[in-house]
Amino acid sequence: MTLQSLIEALIGLFFLINSLFKFIKFDIFLTTVLSYNLFVNVRAAFAAGMTIVFFEFVAGMTLIFGWEPWASLLASALLLSFALVVCVTLSRANPPSSCGCWPAKNSRPLGWYLCLFNLTLVMLLSPSFGLCSTNEAILASSCLAILTSVVYRVEMQYRSTKLEKT
Repeated sequence: MTLQSLIEALIGLFFLINSLFKFIKFDIFLTTVLSYNLFVNVRAAFAAGMTIVFFEFVAGMTLIFGWEPWASLLASALLLSFALVVCVTLSRANPPSSCGCWPAKNSRPLGWYLCLFNLTLVMLLSPSFGLCSTNEAILASSCLAILTSVVYRVEMQYRSTKLEKT
């Protein structure tokens, strides 16, 4: 097993576990999908939520079993789509409080750091497309991970300061 195969399998496990949690706690996930205010009714949000769960499961399984480059392409498409949804949602006046990544009452808050986190995962998958070597992907992903941590800390500090003022 190569280092790149291991990275892909670990990201696949991340997708697989994530999809199973969303499926098991679908009511909480559906509430989060609705809070993004992207769908006109509950039926559309339900269909979108089930589609997300299905494709996350497929991406996870295909990454684990090494069906490259299609697995990385699907996973990257999901990650970039979510990053786009986060950017659009955060640009609105009232973004939801939870990202919905792990459907739980104490899920992580929605923030710009999620866009960077997803880009980090896409960068780790990029050698599957022949865009760079595994070592280059790890180096770039490390830089993005550091930036993600900084942005997360700044966002959380900003939110706590904002809450103290109210």
